Amino acid sequence: MSKRKKKEQINEPYYLVFNKQGEVFTGLYGGQFMWSNDWDDAKPLKYSNTKYIREFTTGTELILETEI
Repeated sequence: MSKRKKKEQINEPYYLVFNKQGEVFTGLYGGQFMWSNDWDDAKPLKYSNTKYIREFTTGTELILETEI
């Protein structure tokens, strides 16, 4: 039997998405983006998971979760 090499896990950084009003993305509800002023409710996302939010919501920005 041959040993399989374990794939190295790449730890992608997580980002918080916030809009022009300073609200953070907290998730989806009924297909709508939900935003909150409470940064403790923010939902950290990998960069690849922020594509649709960035496309459909103008003025959004990303900040690394570790920078908070």
